[in-house]
Amino acid sequence: MLYPLTNDKVFKYVFSHKDIQEDFLNSFIEFYNNLNINTNIKTISAEKLLMAPHISVKDCYGDLIIVLDNKILVSLEMYNGFEMADLKKSLCYVARIYGNQLKVNEEYSNVKKVVGITLFKDATYKMQSMLEDYELVDKVNKIKIEEGVELILVNIDKAEKFTYNKDMKFIKYLKIIRSENIMVMKEHSGGDEMLEKTIAYAKEFTSDPNNQNLLNHEESALRNARRIAKSEIAKKMLKDGLSVEIVNKYTGIDFKDLNNLVVN
Repeated sequence: MLYPLTNDKVFKYVFSHKDIQEDFLNSFIEFYNNLNINTNIKTISAEKLLMAPHISVKDCYGDLIIVLDNKILVSLEMYNGFEMADLKKSLCYVARIYGNQLKVNEEYSNVKKVVGITLFKDATYKMQSMLEDYELVDKVNKIKIEEGVELILVNIDKAEKFTYNKDMKFIKYLKIIRSENIMVMKEHSGGDEMLEKTIAYAKEFTSDPNNQNLLNHEESALRNARRIAKSEIAKKMLKDGLSVEIVNKYTGIDFKDLNNLVVN
């Protein structure tokens, strides 16, 4: 399959392994050096139910919830495509995790800090001021709700521009995550033991016949969803008065299809 580690199920399987997750978090802390957390992991939960406080309120399922031994919770999410609704979804996740911690009669002083790390690719970016309505985030952004809740957004296609050190391990992780296939992943591992294990886990999951049909079906559905989403963005840009040439430049949709959108 193409881009295996951007697939939700593959990502959860690989990064739910404690040794990979600890190494990944350590590499992230090195990269994002103003994050003061200890990466000794107590537990990791994949696709954890973030229970709603009332039957009428929507439940959430986090990709990976990591509990560290210094009273910090980390929510790790991967989005293959990222729009404003996904940003709101990530904010809901960290807020739900923060609010769901305490049991009856437990003191509020026991609330743990929550750090959300959202990795994403294929967002719509601001190329110039007239496109600001289509911006989500550029390289790495932090949204701080209050002292106990942070959400860090990482564009896996652009994050290496955040640092001059292109050999940082976190950058290598991102290159592996966004790699087209297993062979390309191996080009970025540099023989590193944990990066090699990351690739081995991805290969193990995607090679399992029981998983392949499901992954192929999901991949087809995702391609179709992304095509529709890009078309909707192009419609909005055209409606706002941008030329067909500019919309083609920033969306990659060919002129024939764009002209059909104009007609319709």
